[in-house]
Amino acid sequence: MKKIIALSLLLMLCMYASAQPPGLGGNVPVKPGNVYNDSQALVEAIDDKNINEVLSILNYYVSISNPGIKRPDLIKVVKGNVHLKTILDSIMPLLEKFKPGVESFSGSRRKSGNTVPTGFFDEAFPATKVADGLGIFLAERFKEELTQRYLQAFRDSIAQKDSAFHYSVLLPETYKALVSYENVFDYKQFLTTLKEAFKDDLDNAGPNTLLFIDAIKHNNGNRPEADYYLTYYLADFVVNDLAKGGKPGDIFRKIEDYQYKDRLNRNVADGIMLVNIFQRNLATSQEELGPKEILNLLKNSDRLLAFVGLLMEAEKSELEALKINGKNGYQLLNDDGAKYFALFMKSIASIRKSGEIYRDGDRKFKDVVQLATAINPVVDTLLVRTNVISTTAGKKIFPVVNSVLHLSDLAAQEKYGLVIVESLDLFRALGLENTRFYAIYKKYGIFMGNVAQAENSQQVKEALDAAALPVGSYRIKRNAFVDISFNAYPGVSLGVEFRKDIPAGIEIDKRKWVAAFSAPVGIAFSLGSVRTKKNLPASAASDTRYFRKWKEGQELRGKYLSGSSHSLFVSIIDVGAITAFRLGDDNTEALPEFTWQNILAPGAFYVFGLKNTPLSLGAGVQYGPQLRKIDDTNATLDKSLLTVKAFIAVDIAIFNFYACTTR
Repeated sequence: MKKIIALSLLLMLCMYASAQPPGLGGNVPVKPGNVYNDSQALVEAIDDKNINEVLSILNYYVSISNPGIKRPDLIKVVKGNVHLKTILDSIMPLLEKFKPGVESFSGSRRKSGNTVPTGFFDEAFPATKVADGLGIFLAERFKEELTQRYLQAFRDSIAQKDSAFHYSVLLPETYKALVSYENVFDYKQFLTTLKEAFKDDLDNAGPNTLLFIDAIKHNNGNRPEADYYLTYYLADFVVNDLAKGGKPGDIFRKIEDYQYKDRLNRNVADGIMLVNIFQRNLATSQEELGPKEILNLLKNSDRLLAFVGLLMEAEKSELEALKINGKNGYQLLNDDGAKYFALFMKSIASIRKSGEIYRDGDRKFKDVVQLATAINPVVDTLLVRTNVISTTAGKKIFPVVNSVLHLSDLAAQEKYGLVIVESLDLFRALGLENTRFYAIYKKYGIFMGNVAQAENSQQVKEALDAAALPVGSYRIKRNAFVDISFNAYPGVSLGVEFRKDIPAGIEIDKRKWVAAFSAPVGIAFSLGSVRTKKNLPASAASDTRYFRKWKEGQELRGKYLSGSSHSLFVSIIDVGAITAFRLGDDNTEALPEFTWQNILAPGAFYVFGLKNTPLSLGAGVQYGPQLRKIDDTNATLDKSLLTVKAFIAVDIAIFNFYACTTR
């Protein structure tokens, strides 16, 4: 902010300096003239009634033999020159009444290579060069300031909200990197560290996300519903155990060691343990049976009955300890065994078949994905058909498991942008969409993905620019209750100019319609448009667009931000002529000379920001600018005039000082 203030002071100083009356005599350094070129310039200035240009040329040549001549004496010398007097007769009244420092009442001032400098500050600080250099500096510095501000906000959001949102679990390396930098002013070096942290965290998105879900579900001592613990168990097995080379059948065996086993629904835990008892007995003394041997056993009814009968006696104590749908495991197999034998054994055979394919592969993560994709439906069917979970619960649990699996798959392929998108879908499915955590992760997640995926420093910079300086920043004021911004409104304007102090004998209209391309730049004070909607549907009770809801009788009403905005815009300068030129020509390096005074344009406007578009409608009053048109060789100027005008323009928020988005 201090830098912005300092730059503003420098800008005002240059404007003030260039606005001082230019001396027509004294020790003003001048450039050598060329009589032939300047005679043409003088005739054109007379035709255009450009008094400042006329006096500048005359002053240069008369001062050669009359150093330090003052303006009244300059006029006398000119009148004594028969040839000059002849061509100057038509504008002599204007020459005599002309006030130093004020442009001509009409016509343009054409800049030529022989124009005389008009003062010390214009010589020391040429407005065009300073403005061009300052413009480049401001553009880069604004980006750097916004970049630093963006990264600081990112750091504060992650570091200061960890206790509530567990970023140190979801993004452990990013969290460490952010905490280690108390400020981010040296953000270029900081970005190198941050890129490595982003990549590490996104590479481990699957396991980290599981730990995060577990942490956030147990926030403040909360205890999630029983279905959550089954979801966590299955997802943890898929992205951790299988990925580290575990056997597919361990999905049943590891239930014994599960840290939340006692929080699972009793039917679920004991149902999985019952399948595991079957699984461990489907083996010889040397190795487990293959899928073909299991299916052959299932086809031999006598052998099958013998197998189950002996299993029941061998595992009787463990079976009696299980409780499934009101019966212990021994009773269940004794009373309803025929119902479960085929289901258990076909499921185990299918899982072992998948395991054989995985064992013979090269064990890349894509193989883990294929394996998990094969066994998940088997486990789902097994749990639903044994009535340990409902069909509805299965439809909730397994999509989440598959989402975590897909997340890990995308991370293995280094598709980091899609990792963020999949994460957001997963968090939405887990009911986190309306939390502050979700808003922060959504805001910074895509930036993390783009930086992690960047292959060089230029791509990192582009990712940062896209995040810190987004096109579409007009949306901030449309969706904020209060917003204050440094703003520009480039667009087409139509208005009426008012002239006064017109000398006698000069036929110029006091009022004139003017249509032009304008680009006022200044401060915008904005309010989001608040609407009230009557008779809301019941679903609106959970709609985040409505910041206030109430009942009037039987009718539900709500207030919401409509997406449009109302602004008081105070302009400081207007660079419409330059912007219009640059829209058609962005290659010319050096523009014709002009001064700060030429682009000074104080004014006040009411601006209405149209809903869901960067277009805005504005109306107000402005004084200036003098610069009316510019091309690669000439700058057309006029006197600063009071103008009442309306415009349609693009809303460009260069920098946001303040935005209130909650109430």
